[in-house]
Amino acid sequence: MGLKPLFPFNLFEATYLAPALTNPISSTNLIAYHAIQFQKCLDDLAEVKQHLLKAQWKSVYQFEKAHKNLIKDLNFSNGELVLVRNSQQDEDISSKTKPQYFGPMIVV
Repeated sequence: MGLKPLFPFNLFEATYLAPALTNPISSTNLIAYHAIQFQKCLDDLAEVKQHLLKAQWKSVYQFEKAHKNLIKDLNFSNGELVLVRNSQQDEDISSKTKPQYFGPMIVV
């Protein structure tokens, strides 16, 4: 069982688009090289953002599928009476004798 790594760049395309700076170059050429790098950077960032959003939604769907029996829709309408669990009591050892719920409370 293995995983395919996802890279935010193309392995076959050069990722550093500037020449080797062993010899001095003019300011005009240097600015031109930087402009080309910035243009490429914006395209790469847009593609990375698209892949990231796709992966996040895929993760949400996988979580919902894996926990579909545990996820409950708790959309209460205004005026309903509910009990609220006191989750701070879960950490306390002597919580068996303390109130586990607050309420009844009215949903606003």
